Amino acid sequence: MGSILFSSDQIINDIKNSGPTAKSLTGTELLEQGIIDSSTWKHDTPGEGVRSTQQLAIDWSNFAKHTYFMPATAKVNLAFDKIINQFPFDGTATELAHFFADLSGFENHVLNNFPRSTGS
Repeated sequence: MGSILFSSDQIINDIKNSGPTAKSLTGTELLEQGIIDSSTWKHDTPGEGVRSTQQLAIDWSNFAKHTYFMPATAKVNLAFDKIINQFPFDGTATELAHFFADLSGFENHVLNNFPRSTGS
């Protein structure tokens, strides 16, 4: 009799033992490993001061609520310029996180309402 090269029990055990493992990480460990970037306001603890206008509860669709010192058309043009010309298309996840965190509240509103496709 010839020997069996593969047994079904061996294959199943190999699959079970080679899968991903779960590991519980604390916020400090995530900061130390560079997974969380603490320089952005999105990872502040509750109760800290306001660091971005994105944190304010403002109706960004109503220019009368947030446009005081410049024309609304200029504000829209600046938002479009920043979104179109400074978006890190080929950037790292950290660069992308910084881009989103550095947007003003109005720029974030424009980006969220920006068309994602041309419909084709």
